[in-house]
Amino acid sequence: MSQIKLPKAELIQGDIDYPEMIKQDFRKALLIIGLTVLSTLVVTTGLFVMAWFIM
Repeated sequence: MSQIKLPKAELIQGDIDYPEMIKQDFRKALLIIGLTVLSTLVVTTGLFVMAWFIM
């Protein structure tokens, strides 16, 4: 028990799969942007239809 085990050097240097993390974040961002655009289009179309029927 007197020996202290240090973690591997690769882990200390930050051996993280950055491209995969970036891809996941990019997919999330695209999904959020897509849903925002879709909901904006739906709301705008609804407003135009309501204005059309009021006229």
